[in-house]
Amino acid sequence: MTSINALGVRMAIGILIITGIGFGTWKLAVLGFSHTPIEQPAATPIANTATSSSPVPIQSFSPEVLKQMAEYATKTSKNIGPQTKKYVETLPKDATQTQVLDQTALTQYVAANKGDLLQPLPAGLLKTTTASGKSAIKSYLDQISPTQNKKIQNVTGDSIATAFQNEQSGTDPKALTPILASINANFDIFKAILTPKEAEPLQTKLLQATHALVINIQAMQSFKQDPISGLIGLKNVSDLDAVYADISTQISVLEKKYNLQ
Repeated sequence: MTSINALGVRMAIGILIITGIGFGTWKLAVLGFSHTPIEQPAATPIANTATSSSPVPIQSFSPEVLKQMAEYATKTSKNIGPQTKKYVETLPKDATQTQVLDQTALTQYVAANKGDLLQPLPAGLLKTTTASGKSAIKSYLDQISPTQNKKIQNVTGDSIATAFQNEQSGTDPKALTPILASINANFDIFKAILTPKEAEPLQTKLLQATHALVINIQAMQSFKQDPISGLIGLKNVSDLDAVYADISTQISVLEKKYNLQ
């Protein structure tokens, strides 16, 4: 095994919600997501990966969604999802469309209602082994590495951002569906891995982060029917970047400890 594990498993789906002039200019900026071995000449160091970005424009709310959100503020629409309903019910009953789409109000609501990013794992989900030492850690790291474990499907930040864009534009209304299926398949693989005690914190966070990715991509899929839920999904996926960066760091620590670089 080489040091490919650190970046190989780092599903840093670093999606940032960037607010511009008016709510309609929210975009996705996809940060580096790499399966590149650290030691190869073409590799991108983690530090650089976390700072380089390429903006991917996302279509703003459609006129239909804007109309429904504004109508919901006056209790005349029944076609918007529960999170958006909850949001507009925090506004004055006679709120105008401008008030409904106020960027500050939306940002504050999303921050206050996005919930815990990582959920506790159900009892028994984390599978453990009494094996320990260099051989056990090497086996474990190989199993969570997409480069070593060919069953793990490669999902990139770019592919998620592009799929979301295609769903919102109508180019491919179900573009996120196969991506979600791949992440669910990876989750099933991770759940079956026997984890040495020393790696339990790492495996716990990997399982939590993968599950969070599933939940929040599902929320992104609901964007047209429940735009506030979609925004919460986007924000949480953005926050997962720091989680995957920590996962990468934990992998590197184990590699260095056992000279697996």
